[in-house]
Amino acid sequence: MKIAYKKSLKSLFWLSIILIICSIGLTTLSLHYSPVALQNWLDSMNIFLTIIRCSAYVLILLSWPSLIRMIGKRYQWNNDYITHIIHQRYKLFTWLVILELVLAQNIVGHFIQIIADYV
Repeated sequence: MKIAYKKSLKSLFWLSIILIICSIGLTTLSLHYSPVALQNWLDSMNIFLTIIRCSAYVLILLSWPSLIRMIGKRYQWNNDYITHIIHQRYKLFTWLVILELVLAQNIVGHFIQIIADYV
């Protein structure tokens, strides 16, 4: 169990490094460009970014069983637990789609705007 703990700390370390690098990059962008220019750039890249996110969701859905088996072997999970986690992939995909619709596509905001315009 101690080996699995060290591996998880190593993974957490690299994830932290990636997040720090991304934060530095975003901070540099926000200092160099005005908020209006960044918003215009994000608006122009909206379709492209949506395609990237949806492709990532499909990639997660398709690679989920092999990814879970690899992680399960690495951390020495039993086969019943691995099977249980593999069967959770459609539930995970459903939640990812719900989060995409609510947060990224702002479905709730558009619905509220339609109701406000009607009233």
